[in-house]
Amino acid sequence: MRLLTIGAFGRASGLTVKALRIYADLGLLRPAAVDPDSGYRYYAPDQLELARLVARLRRTWWTRVGSTRPWRWRTGNGRC
Repeated sequence: MRLLTIGAFGRASGLTVKALRIYADLGLLRPAAVDPDSGYRYYAPDQLELARLVARLRRTWWTRVGSTRPWRWRTGNGRC
């Protein structure tokens, strides 16, 4: 299976690299592999379905809320 770089995966899923890093740290969408020397993150094509769902939910939720304040309340870490 060919893995995608975090940038290619982000473009294909509609998520930013920053969001992917945050979701990985939260355990929501972990990379399929991480290069031990460089730390580069790689994602499998079969992870795209979940990533696209997360992107759709985020866009829907974000447009309805219009503020980061509820996100801070829900996650407790203030990151988006």
